[in-house]
Amino acid sequence: MIPYSKNNKARHAQKKQSLLNFLKEETYSDLQTLMSILKIKNRCTMSRFLPSMIEQGLLQKYAFPLPGNKSISIWGITREGLVYAQALDDPLEYKHFQPSKIRLSSLHHHLENQKVKLRLESLGCTGWLNGDKKQLGAKFPLKHRPDGYIKLTNNMPIVIETELFIKSKLRYKEIILHHLLARNKKQWYYVLYVMPDLNKKAALQRIFNSVDHVIYQGRKLDLDNDHRNIFKIHTLEEVQTLKLTEIFGAATR
Repeated sequence: MIPYSKNNKARHAQKKQSLLNFLKEETYSDLQTLMSILKIKNRCTMSRFLPSMIEQGLLQKYAFPLPGNKSISIWGITREGLVYAQALDDPLEYKHFQPSKIRLSSLHHHLENQKVKLRLESLGCTGWLNGDKKQLGAKFPLKHRPDGYIKLTNNMPIVIETELFIKSKLRYKEIILHHLLARNKKQWYYVLYVMPDLNKKAALQRIFNSVDHVIYQGRKLDLDNDHRNIFKIHTLEEVQTLKLTEIFGAATR
C-alpha cells in the first residue's frame, strides 16, 4: 500500500496542475471559481493550498479595490507558473497575470465568462475557445468577436455572449448580422446571451424582438422568428441551473 504521505503529495500535485492548466488559459480568477475547479468546498483548505503556490512563485494574489471601500481578491498565474504549466504543443500567446493592465469592468466580465464556461463544461460541452484569445480568431475570420465558443454534447458548435451592459439597437443589428452569416457558413449554430439579471435579460429580449431587418451589402434582409430563435437569452443564474435541453431545446438531442 502507498503511504498516506505519498498519496497526499500526489493529490496536491494533481490539484496544482489542474489549477495551473485552468489559469494558463484564463490568466486569473476568484476564489469561488478556483474552489470549483478543484472541487474543494472548504475555504480553510483553499487558504492553505493557495499560499503554498504563491510561495513557490506560481501564483500572484492581488486585491482589486471596489466602490464603497470594498475589494475582491484575485489569483493569477505568474511567468513561472506558465513555465510549469505549458506543454510543448501549447501556443506561445499565454500571458501572465498583470494587475495593472486589468480594468474593473473587464475583470467582472472575465469572471462571469468563466462561470458560463465551467457550467457548460459540467453539462458535457467541450472544445472551449476564449474570445479574448487568438485561437478563436485563428479558427474563424471574425469581424465581431464573441466571448466564447464551445460544442454541445452532440458536437454542435455555439458561441457565448456574456453581457454586463446593454448596447445600442444599431450595434445589436450589426452583431445579429455577423452571427447569421456565421451560421450560414456553419461556423456555429446558436448564440447564447448570458445576462447578469432578469431586468437586463428582458431589456435585451425587447431589443431583439424589435429588430425586424438587418442590412447586408446595402440590401435589407427581413428577419423572422426562425432567425430570432438562433439567439438564446438567459441570466447567469438560469444558465447555472437549467439543462441544455431547456436552453437549446431539441437541438441538443
